[in-house]
Amino acid sequence: MGAGASMSKGYNVAHKELMDQLQREADKPMDASDLADFEAAKEEVRRVRKLFQDAREKLTSEHQVFKVYEKTEKTLEDGTKITLNEDGSKVVVKPNGVRIATSADGTITQNNPNGVTIVKRPNGQVLQTQPDGSSVEKHPDGTMIQTSADGLKLEVAPDGSKKQTMPDGTTVQRYKDGTTMQTNPDGCKIVQYSDGRKIQHNPNGTIIETNADGYKVQTMVDGSKFEFFANGTRIDTMSNGDVIETLADGTQLKRKVETTVCIHCSQCQTIINASRGHAIVSCPICRHIMVANQSTTPGGLAPLNEGSSSGGLLFCHRFWLRGFETSLVRS
Repeated sequence: MGAGASMSKGYNVAHKELMDQLQREADKPMDASDLADFEAAKEEVRRVRKLFQDAREKLTSEHQVFKVYEKTEKTLEDGTKITLNEDGSKVVVKPNGVRIATSADGTITQNNPNGVTIVKRPNGQVLQTQPDGSSVEKHPDGTMIQTSADGLKLEVAPDGSKKQTMPDGTTVQRYKDGTTMQTNPDGCKIVQYSDGRKIQHNPNGTIIETNADGYKVQTMVDGSKFEFFANGTRIDTMSNGDVIETLADGTQLKRKVETTVCIHCSQCQTIINASRGHAIVSCPICRHIMVANQSTTPGGLAPLNEGSSSGGLLFCHRFWLRGFETSLVRS
């Protein structure tokens, strides 16, 4: 048994697992009140029978028998010390100071004299930790996570995409197509595309978009918009419709956004000034009512627009004092 050997008896992990499973079964109500119906009862019988079959196999298997472990300690000729514990775990200490511990579940932990620790789990995951706290973690699916001593973390996925997490919580995600997304702790999100376009979403709701050609637009929560062009021109569009255009030489041009459209009555040809966005307009002369309808909106109404090829049809409804009559014309 080797020098300095000692013995004590105990049961392995598999024995404990089976005892825990039997205890869970024993805790269930004897009157089967936890079963919903007859079909559930049949399924429960099948499950319990399978449980006993598996237990019998474990009790009689040559590879997984519930044998009693004896704690042993022995020293090899080269000075290597091997300890086998009661739960099936094992510790090997080599003359060079390397300590290798194998737990009952198969996890292997290696401690080197230089402070490096390597942990290998049964599922294939490997974690290597340096004395300064930095680490490299490899997962079975190919994912690799590197953590530096200052807390910087880099995660590389099997498809080549990367995620970098800063110590302050900032994350930078780099995708295969060249897109980069940065998320700051305050909620600010910046997306950079491979074509040079960048969109920034601020926590207060403002959005800033920058193109590769130098064009930049900032949209505020109230709907106002500020545009910056590569030639130095700036256009400010306020939420009330005011537009201020500032040229590169400092010249300012002020105007209003067009909020009305001109349409003509298909019955009497009267020109009507209608508000943009309204779907119904009444002719003040002949009392025709016109309703704008986009052909791309089946069965629905769309706002009035200029009579372009993309415009819709105008339905003209004639109101009479003694009745009601409709007619359809194209604007």
